[in-house]
Amino acid sequence: MSGLFVLLAFLWYLVFPSMTACTDMATGVENEECREFITPIMSFFCALPPLIIAVLVFVSNHGAKPKVLLQSPLVDAEGKMQLQAGVQEFEESSKQTQLAQSGMKIGAVLVVGSYGLNLVAGMLVLLLAILCGMSMGNNCGDDGIETFLSWISLGNFGINLGLVVFLISAIGKLVIEYQLETTGMSTQTKPAVAADTKVKSPCPACGATLRFPVEYQGQVQCPKCDHVFVVGMK
Repeated sequence: MSGLFVLLAFLWYLVFPSMTACTDMATGVENEECREFITPIMSFFCALPPLIIAVLVFVSNHGAKPKVLLQSPLVDAEGKMQLQAGVQEFEESSKQTQLAQSGMKIGAVLVVGSYGLNLVAGMLVLLLAILCGMSMGNNCGDDGIETFLSWISLGNFGINLGLVVFLISAIGKLVIEYQLETTGMSTQTKPAVAADTKVKSPCPACGATLRFPVEYQGQVQCPKCDHVFVVGMK
């Protein structure tokens, strides 16, 4: 659901600028000032916040460190430990997943930080414009406004870069998880049921199969013929 939220919010962010009415209804001519100033402002306050919320929700749901694949070692008849097939591949995929999650978090922080920078810079530009208007243009230079506009440009670049980093990382994480699912493993794998920690050994007297813990050392009595023999000790 969080991934669908991000997709819908991103589509809204892309489509919203084209929905802004900047055409004069009487003449049918598009207003360039509206397209250059009003549309970005409307997108900043109407289209970008839902996308930021969607990104933060996605990170909160998918940014947790993946659980470790807990598998009890398999033990053969001779008591030798055997690792489950695919454990090494899982560990490598888990590292890639953690890297993708780090990229998602970096992208989200970059987007939120750049949005805050633009918000502060925009408020300062508005305040400076009001002060200039009150002073009737006296002692009102363009250096301050140009500085804040450069901040806004830097913020826009940070927002776009953060979105790119987040989307690439999120898609990469989903692809890795899909590949693990197709192989029967998952980064969210729950601890596996404990494997059988007992070994089988035939009774030297009657040949009956006996089972006892792999770490056990000492005497074992056969329940079938009552023969006693020693295991695990040399």
